[in-house]
Amino acid sequence: MLAHVFPRALDDSMGAFLLHLANALVEQGAQIDVLAPHAAHLANVESFGAIRVWRFHYAPTRWERLAYAGTMHEFVARGIVNKILFAFFNLAFFLEAWFAVRSSQAHLLHAHERKEERDGRHRDDRGDDRGAPQGANARAAPPASTEARWPPR
Repeated sequence: MLAHVFPRALDDSMGAFLLHLANALVEQGAQIDVLAPHAAHLANVESFGAIRVWRFHYAPTRWERLAYAGTMHEFVARGIVNKILFAFFNLAFFLEAWFAVRSSQAHLLHAHERKEERDGRHRDDRGDDRGAPQGANARAAPPASTEARWPPR
């Protein structure tokens, strides 16, 4: 499972839905490994029950401040240094994910995004949700996830 945020402790609300999803998959017999960013005071590898969490470094620990604040997009917008840090974040995430997939026996790769992020949803001055799905099927949309079989057949 690839995530830009994953709970730092069992009682952490940041990314808690991913921990619940991972636990549900474990109950169905899946082995779950999570790749998420590192932050200060976090172990590089840890377990939440049967779920193994691998945290990747994208900068020296004192500079790893993009994840777990809930404001990554605002932080990156504030200056060129933060944009460079975000580039390193994305490069490290890609490389770690690539190495993890190449070295594992994974059969499924799950990358999750919130539907609002995918649709570019935001409110305009009239209070309308521009970019939001409209019509009778708006509530019946599938979860916002991308899944691919590994290895390809």
